[in-house]
Amino acid sequence: MCGISGFFSQTNMPRDHISRLQDGIRNRGTDNFGESSNFDPNMLQSAIYHARLSIIDIGPTSNQPFEKAGCKQKLVYNGEVYNFRELREELITRFNAQFETDGDTEVIYEGLRCMGKDFIPMISGEFAFCFYDYDASYLILARDSFGKKPLSFVSRDNSFLFS
Repeated sequence: MCGISGFFSQTNMPRDHISRLQDGIRNRGTDNFGESSNFDPNMLQSAIYHARLSIIDIGPTSNQPFEKAGCKQKLVYNGEVYNFRELREELITRFNAQFETDGDTEVIYEGLRCMGKDFIPMISGEFAFCFYDYDASYLILARDSFGKKPLSFVSRDNSFLFS
């Protein structure tokens, strides 16, 4: 099982909080640990983390946080999308989406990039994810309706943390 965590904050995040977010998920995936962060004091400070256990697309092109060249969105995701092949074909047909990998991670990324939150009800599976657009400061945090994949969050003191 993969692990995801991260934060978005208008103030400096204490280093011990950051360490706990990272360390709390490291044992969830042994194949890769990825992070993407922005600590520019003039902007919203943020970091997203992903511990990967490779199952469907085991190549490094599906490591996370997932992003595409020229795009400002990033995704961390835990789960399995049962209908990702059908969704992929629909995204190609409706939006001329281009895919570089064979897994479900990129399907979620492209679906959210093309359709936003309207894509979520189309997903059949068990999942939790964080999708963030760094230019638009737009966040989608979601999990499957049965809660098969855990997702917790807290918002306080001008900070938002999730895991």
